[in-house]
Amino acid sequence: MASRRVCLLGALFAVLSVAIEGHSASSEASVASKARRQLKEEPNPNDGYDYMQHGFDWPGLQEGGTTKYPACSGSNQSPIDINTNQLMEPSSRSGTSAVSLNGLNVDGAQADGITLTNAKVDLEQGMKVTFDQPAANLPTIEIGGTTKSFVPIQFHFHHFLSEHTINGIHYPLELHIVMQEQDPADVATAQLAVIGIMYKYGEEDPFLKRLQETAQSNGEAGDKNVELNSFSINVARDLLPESDLTYYGYDGSLTTPGCDERVKWHVFKEARTVSVAQLKVFSEVTLAAHPEATVTNNRVIQPLNGRKVYEYKGEPNDKYNYVQHGFDWRDNGLDSCAGDVQSPIDIVTSTLQAGSSRSDVSSVNLNDLNTDAFTLTGNTVNIGQGMQINFGDPPAGDLPVIRIGTRDVTFRPLQVHWHFFLSEHTVDGVHYPLEAHIVMKDNDNLGDSAGQLAVIGIMYKYGDADPFITDMQKRVSDKIASGAITYGQSGVSLNNPDDPFNVNIKNNFLPSELGYAGYDGSLTTPPCSEIVKWHVFLEPRTVSVEQMEVFADVTLNSNPGATVTTNRMIQPLEGRTVYGYNGAAA
Repeated sequence: MASRRVCLLGALFAVLSVAIEGHSASSEASVASKARRQLKEEPNPNDGYDYMQHGFDWPGLQEGGTTKYPACSGSNQSPIDINTNQLMEPSSRSGTSAVSLNGLNVDGAQADGITLTNAKVDLEQGMKVTFDQPAANLPTIEIGGTTKSFVPIQFHFHHFLSEHTINGIHYPLELHIVMQEQDPADVATAQLAVIGIMYKYGEEDPFLKRLQETAQSNGEAGDKNVELNSFSINVARDLLPESDLTYYGYDGSLTTPGCDERVKWHVFKEARTVSVAQLKVFSEVTLAAHPEATVTNNRVIQPLNGRKVYEYKGEPNDKYNYVQHGFDWRDNGLDSCAGDVQSPIDIVTSTLQAGSSRSDVSSVNLNDLNTDAFTLTGNTVNIGQGMQINFGDPPAGDLPVIRIGTRDVTFRPLQVHWHFFLSEHTVDGVHYPLEAHIVMKDNDNLGDSAGQLAVIGIMYKYGDADPFITDMQKRVSDKIASGAITYGQSGVSLNNPDDPFNVNIKNNFLPSELGYAGYDGSLTTPPCSEIVKWHVFLEPRTVSVEQMEVFADVTLNSNPGATVTTNRMIQPLEGRTVYGYNGAAA
């Protein structure tokens, strides 16, 4: 019986051998023909390769009698299987540091965060997304003793089978964020760094939902560079893992031909979730664009060939929440949140010291910010927790000035956002229901992540509806109802035909009495950088209960499960003095 099995197996292998040899001997034209049959249009976006054999055939593809992709048979190829029992300590890796995510790991709603704008998508296999390349607070890696900045240039998806495996197991989806060293001498040989994000089956991913719906409503299958109007990508919230930024790093290659071996890989441990319905969309887009294509676009894992894989423990993740009102930020030592110059604080009006006694810092001269003529145009809004308005370029005129030390520092307004249901600062021990923060930055150091900030705090008490908030919320509601925007989007325009969404700080935010409390403090959200000159105005504006309900609705629709109370607890003064200006001193 055993000998019969051997004979049968031998016959089977003989048949398979003939079939494989026949395929291997097939002409280059046959391979190209198959690729062309998969595509609706030329040129072939996959440059003559396909996923029918998951990349087994790429090293042998021929063109003009020579090997078309010689690097695909190299010794440092990707993807690989990541065996978590064989990971190395980063300290043993020579020539390559951990990646500092910098602005990628800061909520795009913050001044130092990276939001990708003017996005375009290819409605075909992989759904590649391109965007305007960011220029500030870029990720960095030290390679060979030189610190290189990396510019995100595109991201795409590998669906139904992840490319990398972890402990021999595939995930159903893998995202690749492709970055290139800034200002390379030669783009063709530039150092690349790729971030790999896994997805497991579970709840639908909010960003994927928004991407797929927007893409399909703006283009047809097979279209390239489909413009996603008013679409932006908040990398920290939309793409990176939810909480744990531990990743596996190694030296490898592109996972598609030409398989160039110039990639620093960073495959993150924690998976996001994707629904079966969302995977179906990838399948539908692929087949509608290329009817005969395989919908599984992964390359088979490659041998390590002696390479090492390193485990990098996650740096603190910017995806903080308000469940504990920031107590956990300080307790866990998140960024600078355990510092001695933190905000917000309780402002005790009976102890305010005269502003004239404050050394090295003057009162703020609002200049044209406190006029009817200073109107900010070209503004965009983040439709999420905080409802942040990002200001366009300021008009001609005199910006606010504060003398700090011996220098008169000019400040440019960048954005305004709200903290609701509990103000962040308290006044004489009690909260207001709403607080707006107008964030300004040293106009001469806008690109410096550690540049001096000045923030104006505006309080609101319950009463009549605020006219500006009413207008903003109505524009948001109308555009969401029309399908022009969706919850969770960042950087959307609220302009209407012949009715632009403009902001005048004096009329829309400042109280009638300009007495304020001033002190040295920090950002009230991670990274809690202690670089803020605070100016908290003491006379409140008014807000209605209905307007507060809209803030709550937007928060919950954008971030299901989030708390709608977005304040950090007051922080100890640690010996600091709080000063009163414009009649506010005791």
